[in-house]
Amino acid sequence: MRTSISVTILILLFSTFYSCKKPSSARITIEGTISDASSTIPDAEIQLAVKEISSGTYSNNFVVFHTANSNASGHYSHDFEAYNAIEYKIDVTGQNRFSESLVLDSDELQRNETNTYDFNLQPKAWYKVIIKNTSPVDSSDLLRYQITSSQPSCPSCCGNLISNLSGDTVDTSLKCLTFGNSTLDIGWIVTKNGFTNSYSNSITCNIGDTAFYYLNY
Repeated sequence: MRTSISVTILILLFSTFYSCKKPSSARITIEGTISDASSTIPDAEIQLAVKEISSGTYSNNFVVFHTANSNASGHYSHDFEAYNAIEYKIDVTGQNRFSESLVLDSDELQRNETNTYDFNLQPKAWYKVIIKNTSPVDSSDLLRYQITSSQPSCPSCCGNLISNLSGDTVDTSLKCLTFGNSTLDIGWIVTKNGFTNSYSNSITCNIGDTAFYYLNY
C-alpha cells in the first residue's frame, strides 16, 4: 500500500514539473558568405531586420535587431529566437561595393535549423567624361555619346543614357557610378559642317577609383 502511494506521489511530482516548464522556443540561424567575383569579402556589414506583429498590431516598417560584420573569411552567422514575424530582411553592404538586400517571408525560414544565404557584392567605381568642343565650326555642331556596356541601376548611375550636346562652346563633364574592375565601351558621333563621323573607345574603371576620359572633338 505504501509503495503504491509513493509511486502516485512521484507521478504527481513529475507531472507538476513538466507542466511548469515553458515550451522550448523556436530558434532561427541565418548564415552565409559575402563575396565578389574574385574572392570573399571580410568586414562587410550585415543587418537583420524584422516586420512583426506585436500586441496584435502589424508593423509596416522593418526594425533592425542585429548588426555584425563578416569575418576574415567573409562568413557571417546569427542565431536568434524567432519573432512573431511577417517578414525578415537581410541588408549587406561592403566598402566600395554595391549593397544587396533580401526580403524573406517568415515561413521561408526553417526553425531550429541553419538557413544559408550567400551574397555576391559587385565592386563600385566612378567614371568622369570631360567633354570639350576643341575645333568648333558653328552653333550647329552636334555631339551624341553613350556608354554602351551594361550598366548598374542606382541613383548615381547614368545607365546607357544617350547625351546630346549641341553648339560651338561645349565645355562640360559628367560623373557617374559604375561597376568596378570593368572596362566600359564608349561611342560617340560628331556632326560638324554637315559631315558626320563615328568614334569609339574604352574606359578602364578600377574598384574604388575614378577613371577620367577626355572627349575632345
